[in-house]
Amino acid sequence: MMAAMEPRALMPLGLAALIGCATPDLPAQDIDTHFVLRRAYLHPASQLGEWAADKLFGERLDASFAAIGCEAGVGSLVLHLDARTEGGRGLGELEVLFGTPVSGDLCAGTGEVIIQPFSFRPSEDGEREPQVSGPVFLEGRTLDGRINLGDFQVPGVVALGALPRWWSLSAEVEGSRARPGSPGEAGLRLVDAEARTVWPASALALQLVEGPNVVDPEFPPDTRALSGLVAEGYQPGVDLDGDGLERIELVSTSTAAAPGAVARCVDGDGVTVIEGEDCTRDPRIVDGYETVLLFRLDPVRVRAR
Repeated sequence: MMAAMEPRALMPLGLAALIGCATPDLPAQDIDTHFVLRRAYLHPASQLGEWAADKLFGERLDASFAAIGCEAGVGSLVLHLDARTEGGRGLGELEVLFGTPVSGDLCAGTGEVIIQPFSFRPSEDGEREPQVSGPVFLEGRTLDGRINLGDFQVPGVVALGALPRWWSLSAEVEGSRARPGSPGEAGLRLVDAEARTVWPASALALQLVEGPNVVDPEFPPDTRALSGLVAEGYQPGVDLDGDGLERIELVSTSTAAAPGAVARCVDGDGVTVIEGEDCTRDPRIVDGYETVLLFRLDPVRVRAR
């Protein structure tokens, strides 16, 4: 069986293929621009968004996303797109950074930010590498990519590491691709943007509905997101290992109003049962809940990074 290749390893091969089938009458373009997050929120039609719509858990997430959007006025998530297109198609890289406003109105597209040092990790050669980045593919007016948040944290604001690590991105590209003589200020916007992931049951078993993002046995089951989901009839909806959807069962005294602890997990084959409150940590239990974030990104100038 052929070994899986990392996305970065595939990029040169993919770009060569893209150039080979690109539209020849479209000029090559270098794209080097920054975007600021306006606001992100859970898609109400996604599995987790539907459940969290009227829950404290959803309010916590909304507050976290609002705190890193330009509307907060104190700082914002900034995405840096560095790409090259040939004939309207190309590959590039999207970096996730955090910027502090220094002038203008970030939400109006006239703002200017400095990028905070914690956006980068030190490297042996002295070059600063972004803590979070991933490959993106542009075709016409669409952008698709994949980002690994890892344990990225915005000090004093929100720990993005509390969210699922892997997110797939898609967006519609709006605006001018480039302005002659103005690299990095292409005027692009990413609208109708989505970030999709599967939130594992094992992570939601430890995620508090309210309060700090900590693992502490003192917190009762009804404060944990997974117990609330299952108590209201929401089972994992994404089969990640291809053996059928897994099922989580709570103790018999559990109700929607008072969720109890996890009692057991049933593997996708419908036969294998793993007993115990920590069954979601078993390597056979990997399925999770569809989670979609909706957001918009507007252009922003970067003074320093």
